[in-house]
Amino acid sequence: MDKINNKHTPHDNSIKHGLFIFFRLNTWILAPLLIGIVIGKVIDNSFYSEPWGVLGGVIFGFVISLMGLIIESRRINKKK
Repeated sequence: MDKINNKHTPHDNSIKHGLFIFFRLNTWILAPLLIGIVIGKVIDNSFYSEPWGVLGGVIFGFVISLMGLIIESRRINKKK
């Protein structure tokens, strides 16, 4: 019973590393989109341009997400 509870296998580290990469890349997807939506809502409320501010914010957030994902995936591949 001691052998099972006290040993860390390489499999545990690969799962942790995989989850770390998963959450890091998902942050690059969600954060810019949410920020773009909030900024778009503020623009819509300020200038009464109902769908265009949010649409512009989503497009801006999507472009930033893609750039962040490309940069982050290159950084992850360099570490390997």
